[in-house]
Amino acid sequence: MERTLTLKLCRIAPLLKGLKIGEVTTKIHETQDMIIDIRKHAKKSKVSRDIAEDKFVIPEDQETALVDGQDSWVFTRQISLPKSLRECLQTVDALGIRTKHNLLFNVKLINPDEHVSEVTICLLFLLLLRANHRSSYMLPCLSTSTYRPIYCLTRTTV
Repeated sequence: MERTLTLKLCRIAPLLKGLKIGEVTTKIHETQDMIIDIRKHAKKSKVSRDIAEDKFVIPEDQETALVDGQDSWVFTRQISLPKSLRECLQTVDALGIRTKHNLLFNVKLINPDEHVSEVTICLLFLLLLRANHRSSYMLPCLSTSTYRPIYCLTRTTV
């Protein structure tokens, strides 16, 4: 059974006439923090890695859809998650071990004067894995109920 995360990115609406969307990059980033306290000497370790990535360019011939009276791009992407626990851990915060996951969106915007801007969005989410008795795979169970999205700064490049 495939472990995939389906993302429906809708309502990407241009606020400027002639604005185009360039490459859309989606990443799942994992951060592991470990604190071990041995006889009043704390040892800390921090490891970060990207566990999945998807790059997508909207085709030039794709037309915008009318959503709530405004032209918008609507598309759906699927990100494949690793099947092994060596490559992807579930979200945990217990006994000095903390693993957390972020869903990162990076959208390149091409202005009418060919100036390129980037918008980066960072969403913290829970990745819970449950065992499937029919196979050795782990299935994702996503929840964003206790987390609020964190919006990162917008970068502008020339």
